[in-house]
Amino acid sequence: LLLFTFVCGAFIAHTGLGQTNKFIAAKKLQIKELAKQPASIAKDTSILRYELDIANEYVNAKRIDSAHYWINSAHKKVKALDWKPGWGYFYRTRGYYYTFAAKKDSSVSDYIQAIQIWESLGRWREAGIAGARLGALLGADYQFDKGLYYLNNSLHIFEKNKDYFSQANVHNYIADVYRMMKNYPKSLEQYQKTVELAQKYKLPPTVIQTPHVGTMYLFNNLPDSATLYYKKFGIDPINDPASIKDNYLANRLAEFYLEKNSPAKAATYA
Repeated sequence: LLLFTFVCGAFIAHTGLGQTNKFIAAKKLQIKELAKQPASIAKDTSILRYELDIANEYVNAKRIDSAHYWINSAHKKVKALDWKPGWGYFYRTRGYYYTFAAKKDSSVSDYIQAIQIWESLGRWREAGIAGARLGALLGADYQFDKGLYYLNNSLHIFEKNKDYFSQANVHNYIADVYRMMKNYPKSLEQYQKTVELAQKYKLPPTVIQTPHVGTMYLFNNLPDSATLYYKKFGIDPINDPASIKDNYLANRLAEFYLEKNSPAKAATYA
């Protein structure tokens, strides 16, 4: 499975459940305050954006039922507004929701509609975000050529606009697609590009998927470099499997030892 936890927290730096709850509470308060104001297009469009922000954040937290509530509320509002960008935001957010609600075809459809809207408006960064999420989804579905097409297209958009944070995220997406293709050198190369961008432009450190960079060094038969990255994250999974903090990493190490014909070790991580 693709690592959607960094993804597709896509293009926003998140710091955990506490921050998620604070973010949602702040957005709900903003909606409450806006509701007291006289009717206006600015008021209505702001409330719509905040509701979609809340839905997006609930998806990040894998609280799908809560996300569904806010998606439905936003849908009612966007239908009542004569505001084309609203549909762009809506389709992109609902596409993200459908990804985790296991409705792949619906997700693909929504992302494509979002991309078309943003392109028609000349809003290239927004189109790039929707395209990157679509590429990640297709890559996770083992449609590698299509996934890489959308991811590389988004990467070009972000490079043209010097959006280094989004570039770094897309390199992470591409790295995981190459990992699923078992092209480990290319996967490591993509992770290294993320590290270079983060260091050069002082991006939030969370953009570097430290344990996954370490794992890709391991897949490239560079265990010392892998250990160095693992220690940066406070784990030592090679010598201490119990130090692993997430299922994604455990799955990757199980795969690694299966490929090394070490079924006993693979079973430990599995």
